[in-house]
Amino acid sequence: MNRPETMKMLMPFEIQKAADGKKTFIATKEIIDRDGDKVMVGGLDLKGFKENPVMLWSHDRTVPAIGTWTSIRKTKIDGVPAITMQPEFTKSENHTLARIINDLVDEGVIKAVSISFRPDWETIKFVEGKGKQKGHNIINNGDVHEVSFVNIGANPAALGKALSDGKITQEDIDIYNSSIEEEEVDLHKKIKEQEILIAEQALLLKEKEMDEEIESEFYESIYEAFGVSAPDGEAHEQHTSEDDTLIDDIITTLKQ
Repeated sequence: MNRPETMKMLMPFEIQKAADGKKTFIATKEIIDRDGDKVMVGGLDLKGFKENPVMLWSHDRTVPAIGTWTSIRKTKIDGVPAITMQPEFTKSENHTLARIINDLVDEGVIKAVSISFRPDWETIKFVEGKGKQKGHNIINNGDVHEVSFVNIGANPAALGKALSDGKITQEDIDIYNSSIEEEEVDLHKKIKEQEILIAEQALLLKEKEMDEEIESEFYESIYEAFGVSAPDGEAHEQHTSEDDTLIDDIITTLKQ
């Protein structure tokens, strides 16, 4: 089955804070989630993700990554299989969004991460519930693509608190909002340009088909007028150099 990626958001799990200030987060844990799915950690392929361990904000791929993930590993938390990793935010002072999310993570306003992966839908199994328990899906395999920091529900006070604490400025927020608006406009513009390009290509293809049809009819009329058969009996096939020679001979005869 050809189905889209799946995104799983966990409740906030910060399992430890190292002496250097780095925090370790659980990207996924082998438990039944609110969607009624249980993702088997052992079946998640991390190879592609480790080669490009991008950290995004809320799975938004239209915005440059805010950092990368390090110390990515499969482990066990209280005996339950899990995948843990540490965030490494970009050092760029020009990436306003990264600065904002970094500050919010540092002060504990943002605590949750969400994993994006493509399940192997053919190997998903459904387990019937027992008693009052509901049944659930077991996702046995999948390829991890990216891991994002996300909000837990609506949190309108998040930016306000960071702003009041002086960690970010109103200018930072204005720049970020402006950049998002510009990116949305650019995205719509690119989509429109692609639609126009596709329409132009379709028109050129149609014109080419019409030209070939007119050319074919022209040669067919010449062959018919002089009682000459088209090569191999196919008047609508593209003419060859021999056809050109024949037409030249006919035109020369007409001029005499």
